[in-house]
Amino acid sequence: WGGGEPLMNPDLFKMVRYCKDADIYTVVSTNATLLNQERSLRLLESGLDHLIIAFDGTTPEVYEKYRKGAKFEKVRANILRFLEIKQQQKSNLFVVLQMVRLPDNKHQVKDFQKMWKIDGVDEVRIKEDEIVIEGVALEERVNHDRKRHPCFLLWQGPATINYKGDFFPCCYTWQSEPYGNVRDTSVYDLWNSEKMQKIRQAHLSGDLSQYPDCRNCHAANPRMPVILGSFLVDFHKLRQWIPKMEKMAIFYKVPLFRDR
Repeated sequence: WGGGEPLMNPDLFKMVRYCKDADIYTVVSTNATLLNQERSLRLLESGLDHLIIAFDGTTPEVYEKYRKGAKFEKVRANILRFLEIKQQQKSNLFVVLQMVRLPDNKHQVKDFQKMWKIDGVDEVRIKEDEIVIEGVALEERVNHDRKRHPCFLLWQGPATINYKGDFFPCCYTWQSEPYGNVRDTSVYDLWNSEKMQKIRQAHLSGDLSQYPDCRNCHAANPRMPVILGSFLVDFHKLRQWIPKMEKMAIFYKVPLFRDR
């Protein structure tokens, strides 16, 4: 992974199947602009476990403002066709319809949930903007809490390996210097390398001065019970639970996540 649209990669389906054959849980996130009938069939046949479909709005005006070059009705038709094929094949693929809450679509949250509460959709997720929330700078929001709570991803994973084989501690650090390459070193050795031990120690000590990606990270910052609980379940179950936890935190004001 490393940003971009996965359906642009012609080898995506082979890559998913390769992972499945190795008993690795697979997740793909797409904006569905390229999700035609052929790719829908191949995606379902690949054995994919978890699909996130990003669709940021319930009207053409709002959606096309954020998804430049995409057409609301065409992409919506792509998604509906995919869901129909999923139902026809009785696929167990876990599908999440996701909208990032942004200034021009935040009033559409309830409409979005209603719009995608249909057969084939397993979860409707409202995700907070990962850049700026209410005009507050990222570092101001997260720096204090990041010193107090180490990032559980550094222990539980998953790490990120891009198309070149470069290894990164997590998906939020993919633009920084890689920690090695899987073509030269095994994933096991990279995961337990000196660099990984140093970043873990930095999180434990609260000194992130040498790790700007962590200091300014926009990932969810869970409270300690959530962090501890995450180690009791396997990661693919956690991926399915996170949208439900976020929904509770946002709409029912359940304190699962610390203020950012």
